Amino acid sequence: MASNYNYEVRIQFKEKNPLLTEKFQLMVDYKKSKGNQDRFIFAPSSIVLKLKRSRKYKSILSNPQNSINTQIIKSIIAYYSVSSIYSQIKSIQINYIEGKNKTPLLESATFQQPLQISIPIQNNLYLKKEIIPEITDESEKGECIRIALSYWLKAQITDDLYVGFENLWRAFNRLYVYCGKQSSENTNLCEMRKLIIAHANHFSQTIEITNSYTTQELFHSFRWQKLILNDYPTHKHTQALVDFIYRYSDKRIIELFQEKLVCREDNIKSLGKWSDIQNHLNSNKNTSSDIELVTLLCIKYAYFLRNKFFHGEILNRTFKLTKDNIDLEFEKLNKLLSMLIFELINNNILP
Repeated sequence: MASNYNYEVRIQFKEKNPLLTEKFQLMVDYKKSKGNQDRFIFAPSSIVLKLKRSRKYKSILSNPQNSINTQIIKSIIAYYSVSSIYSQIKSIQINYIEGKNKTPLLESATFQQPLQISIPIQNNLYLKKEIIPEITDESEKGECIRIALSYWLKAQITDDLYVGFENLWRAFNRLYVYCGKQSSENTNLCEMRKLIIAHANHFSQTIEITNSYTTQELFHSFRWQKLILNDYPTHKHTQALVDFIYRYSDKRIIELFQEKLVCREDNIKSLGKWSDIQNHLNSNKNTSSDIELVTLLCIKYAYFLRNKFFHGEILNRTFKLTKDNIDLEFEKLNKLLSMLIFELINNNILP
């Protein structure tokens, strides 16, 4: 069916995005568009969408399935992702255009803020403008990136460590499920680990964070023994523990194993693998593999915490009287996960 009805959407922000010094526009597909495209025009303090559809809509913003609504959300995610300032939306105008006449849709007069506050972004975590076509692409990959960014952006504006962790993990979850494309959570995480290691040179900022840890920080800021006891609780899990050890060769992780494996020494010995494990550890005392520490913390360790947190195995972490060591653990992981997600998307690494 021909697209006979014209619409114009204008989104005005309260503050300018200093990174968009001039207008930037592109043509964007939408779901079931059958070759039709919408024009997205990004400016320092506004977004303009010009669209054609095959029918006249009475409501758009209140219908999450409406293709104009999804294009509006798509454009806002892209705008915020490449902005050095999170600015509140000042106004949204949706006009139905007939000839030279514009008829405003009254529902656009009321809306909620996708991001609740307006603050400068910390740590320069804004995506490069060149990634906008990937964000707005109407594909499985584009949808994955948009979903991940919707959670990642929410994590950037919260002061609550645990709300932040939940949003960051949901963002990362969407990325590794897309990467692995399997029903098995473990398989998808393994595929993400392979992807990160294969593109280690694209994670310089994440590696910079992990390389800043002193040996004492690495050993005592995280509960490594609890992870081992939790993930490999019985003798029947010992082969999986051995396989886990063999996946790492970085000297810092080797030191961790040498100190923490004592809690499962008997199980490994009963499997007849203790000598082999010691040979592996001793032969890698001087090996450096920075990216391994990133994957150990962001995948293995964060997944351990995610299960404790999401499955309700621990008290609500805000139900306490003072800040504690676990808060500091979440602070470190949030910083790492945020940077890892940023570099995954900004460097366009997803297949």
